[in-house]
This record gives sequence, C-alpha cells and structure tokens, in this order.
Amino acid sequence: MLYFTPSSSSLGFSFASKQTIEDVINFSSEIGFGIVVLGKKVKIPINPINYYLKMIKYWKKADIVLATYPYICRPTKDNFLRIWESNLIEKLNGNKFSILYIADLPIEQSISSRKVVDHKAYEIEERIFKSFYSLLVFNENMKKEIQNNYGIDDERFVEFEILDYGVDFVPLPIKQIKRSYKIIYAGALAKNRCSWIKDLPHSDNFVYEFFGKNGEWINGLNRKDIGYKGFLPPDKLSKYASTDCHFGIIVYDPAFIEYLKYVSTSKFSAYMVAGLPILYSSKYSYLSHLVNEYKVGLPISSFDEIPKIIDNLTEQEYNKIRNNCLKLGEKIRQGYFFKKAVSTDLGSERRDNMKFYLGEKV
Repeated sequence: MLYFTPSSSSLGFSFASKQTIEDVINFSSEIGFGIVVLGKKVKIPINPINYYLKMIKYWKKADIVLATYPYICRPTKDNFLRIWESNLIEKLNGNKFSILYIADLPIEQSISSRKVVDHKAYEIEERIFKSFYSLLVFNENMKKEIQNNYGIDDERFVEFEILDYGVDFVPLPIKQIKRSYKIIYAGALAKNRCSWIKDLPHSDNFVYEFFGKNGEWINGLNRKDIGYKGFLPPDKLSKYASTDCHFGIIVYDPAFIEYLKYVSTSKFSAYMVAGLPILYSSKYSYLSHLVNEYKVGLPISSFDEIPKIIDNLTEQEYNKIRNNCLKLGEKIRQGYFFKKAVSTDLGSERRDNMKFYLGEKV
C-alpha cells in the first residue's frame, strides 16, 4: 500500500494545504501505507521529470494506491501538463484498488471566487475522479456535486465528515475562565479579504486577537480591543489558543457560502484541537450541521450579536461546550476521520465491490 503526495515544501501551497499534506502523510503511515513523496522542493511544472519518473516507478509496484486531491494533479499546473498527468494516472491505476481523498473542490472554489473556469478543468477533474475506484468526500453535498458533474455511482463514495488536523499539543482538561474573554481568528489576513474586522463590535468583556500572515494593517485600526499577533506555527498556535483564548471565530466572504456546504475547514479543525468553542455564521450550512451534531459552538446571524451571546453565557455552559470541543478535537488530532474512511474502504466488502466493478472474478 502506497500513498502518493507532492512535498509540502513544494512552492505554491498555502499554509493550510501544507498542514493537510503533512497530516495525511502521518496518518496514512500510521495505518500501514508506505509514503512516496513527489517533487521535493521542486516547482512543478518547471522541472517535472523526476516527479513523474518517481510516480511511474512506484505506482506500478503498488497493490493499493492512495492520493489526495487537489494536491495530486494540481490545478496550479498548466492544462497541458494536467491533461498528461491525468492520463498517466488513469493508465497507472488500471485494475488497482485506488483511493482518492478529496480535501477540496477547486472548481467550485474558483466559481465562488468569481473566477472564470476553463471547460478543460472539468474534463481533467472528471478523468482524475473516474480513474480512482473509491472517492473519499466530506459529505453528501460534496458527493452530489461530483455526481451532478460527472455521473459517478453511489457505491464509489465514502464520507469522512471532518478534516483531521495533527498537532502535538494536547489541551488541559480544565481551564480557568477569566472575564474578559479572548476571541481568536487564525488564517490569511490580507486586507482585501478581511475588511470585516473593522466591523467587529466593542465590549468591555472581550478582546480580539488575530494570527496569520499579512495582518500588520490591523494595528492601524487603532482599537485597544483588537490586536495583531503575527504568525505562529500550528503547534504553538494550538498551545497559546488553548491556554489563553476562549473562542475561535470563523468568517468567510459571503460569496463562499455556497462552497462551504461541501467542506468543513482547517480553521474549524484547528479550533477543535485547541478546545476552542467557535463563533460562526448560521449561514454556513455544513459548519452548522457539525456544530449541532457535536455541540461545539454558538451561531451568530450578525457580529452585533456577539456581546449579548457571550455576556449571557455562564461558566458552566462554556465549560460544557469546551468539553465537547476537547472530545472532538482529540479525534481530529489523532486522524480519526481520515483513518476511519480509509479503513472502511479497505474492508473486504469494498474490495469485493471493486473487483465486481472492474469485471474481475471475486
């Protein structure tokens, strides 16, 4: 069994993507997969030769293949190379038991970002998806979107529900509550994407702290209750957030509301492993589903509701939500959702279905 992945140090990956790449390497290794890292510190497609020679050499040897999309056959490559790579993967997979872990839908994300999508992108994605026997997807919404686009049968899908997030830090089970509260936001902080920060309400009972790249402009807001703290790597951020903060806030551009029904986010997972209850828009349908299922946060319909929600929250109520976050966060930290989906895929019934699908004798 081999897991194929580009190196997280390859150019062009976001911090969230790098985290996911490293996590899947670790989690797949823990359940018995050998790891084949492609293109170490190489900017693909400028120098793709070693990348593809290594892919061909080891893919041919594997009895079971696992890869993550969109990190395999990356959308940042030009169409010519993606077409070539998707054809290569189709041929290499052949009659192998092959699993594609789908961490994102880049076409739908581009549409949400109001970008023009080349029709070739659909053709390439269809070839990739159909060349793998099993597709691991977040939820029913993602499955249906893929089926609407490409007509893939139900039995080819396994749902994994939540993006796992591996950090070494383990939060303390008990946390002393101090008034005032700290609300944290961690992520990309470019001004054109985070202008909403200036609209956050004032309160004597809480402050906001922001972590990430390109957030220096936040200090220019000249608000004592809002501070930019720079960038921290995941382990250090989890430790700080778990020890010193009380809530994680999740905010996205309204254009992404449609896209967010397909995925949970690395931000959600990062807050869970730190034991932070989340504040989030009730318009985020899949996050709302997860929060309702696991009881790990509080919905808001507007920023103006934040002071009232926090002021009315008792320490007992807060600790109950935090304990739910700790339980879910422990699963996320251990790779529970990824491992469960892959283990389900490797079960005898799924393997027999695959043989039937490929026309082999069972």
